Amino acid sequence: MARYAKDKKHHGKKIKIISIILALIILAIVGLLLRNKLLDNKNQLIGTLNPITEDEQSSVHSPEIVNVDDIPAKMGKYNVLGKIVIDKIGVDNNILDVCDDDSLKLSTVKFYGPGVNEAGNFVICGHNWGRYIEKII
Repeated sequence: MARYAKDKKHHGKKIKIISIILALIILAIVGLLLRNKLLDNKNQLIGTLNPITEDEQSSVHSPEIVNVDDIPAKMGKYNVLGKIVIDKIGVDNNILDVCDDDSLKLSTVKFYGPGVNEAGNFVICGHNWGRYIEKII
């Protein structure tokens, strides 16, 4: 009698474990289906909010060419590595070689990375110090 009760108890645990595993599998499948549906809806929404016209697809924007002769070798005590120009917000700054409080007051500075136009991530930083806020607003 005791053996029968013990086997019945183990059988009940096995059924509970199998039920939990099946429930998790079903939840995972439903989650994947919902995720795919949400991604499809998101892509459709983005397409309707920001449609690309034929002119935008066929237009090629040529980058502005900066004359290297216009870039000074030094700004104050800092060496100038290059220049960053963003016409849309009116940025036209030299990139300085040292990142400190004084250089940030002068211009954009190199924060990390190899030299300008070399392979790798060239990270710059800068402050607006009130110069660009009027152009953005």
